[in-house]
Amino acid sequence: MGSTETDLDWALSQSWCEPCQWDWFSDELPQHEVVLNAYWIYQSPVTNQQFSEFVTRTGYQTTAELQGWSWIFNDGSEKVNGVDWQAPKGEGSSLDGRQDHPVVHVSYQDATAYCRWVGGRLPTEAEWEKAARGTNSRIYPWGDILPNCSLANYQ
Repeated sequence: MGSTETDLDWALSQSWCEPCQWDWFSDELPQHEVVLNAYWIYQSPVTNQQFSEFVTRTGYQTTAELQGWSWIFNDGSEKVNGVDWQAPKGEGSSLDGRQDHPVVHVSYQDATAYCRWVGGRLPTEAEWEKAARGTNSRIYPWGDILPNCSLANYQ
């Protein structure tokens, strides 16, 4: 678990990490072995339909709904009023045709509440890293190839 100094030097040399600073990654060192008991983790994201069922049955309100805004990430990040899981692009947007898409605009608290409702929990940091990196310490879930638009949703 974690990274080596060589891994961090490489990341800091990449153009996508231009504003990064070494001390941002201090909790990645030293790389160390962690032994985990067996655990189960979803293989695909929670969908809008699944989250909608949770909200309908419990009356739950998300953080974005309660605060009246959420973040939109395009070329940067921007707080946008009226954005929440049901209106992912703001007022006038909807989930039409997106019931099987991953739910967005949910906070850590929202995800925790959903997990409790389905009888699960969010993975620990170690579980998440093992799921993403495997037992061979690959850099990305798909291997060591740099991300591109066919492999990841980023920037």
